[in-house]
Amino acid sequence: YQQGDELFRQATKAPKDDRAKLFSKPADRFRKAGNAAHGSGLEQDARFMQGESLFFADDLMEARDVYETLQKEFPRNKFSDRVAARLFSIGKYWIDTSKAGADPWYSLNLFDRKRPTRDSVGHAIKVLDQIRYDNPTGKLADDATMAAAVEHIRNERFERADEFLTDLRETFTDSDHQFLAHLLGIRCKLEVYAGP
Repeated sequence: YQQGDELFRQATKAPKDDRAKLFSKPADRFRKAGNAAHGSGLEQDARFMQGESLFFADDLMEARDVYETLQKEFPRNKFSDRVAARLFSIGKYWIDTSKAGADPWYSLNLFDRKRPTRDSVGHAIKVLDQIRYDNPTGKLADDATMAAAVEHIRNERFERADEFLTDLRETFTDSDHQFLAHLLGIRCKLEVYAGP
């Protein structure tokens, strides 16, 4: 763990062009430290730092897997809010990349480790949905719910969007998104009622 921490600190001080390459080195050390200390607090710290290293190395798919594993194996870990923030930014990045046209429906991504092989939007919605389940009382749970609903609306899946909006209205009653959730919920119901 200490070797990984030292490599991580070196990578943060490196010039911007070299950082992504340098951050992949501590990820392997943190992975080994986590495997060696199974079930302990050190494993939680190592898994989180492994995810951070992969995140800053721009290996977002692998980072997502590590963060989700951390949340699954340690549901009440001390990094829950920070992990949710990282997962939220990964999901938003995939959505924004798709909106920019870098993710046509027929393409396979075989080389860019920042994006999924196929269906960036689908993966992003799953990540946002998982944030709600992993930490339903977290700071970003309502934001993730709203972002997933908006993405379903953008893709004209109005019934799914309405499910997310209903959940937002009923579960997060003090959310800043309440007005928009009601307004978009009415719009979704109208679109579903109108049919094809």
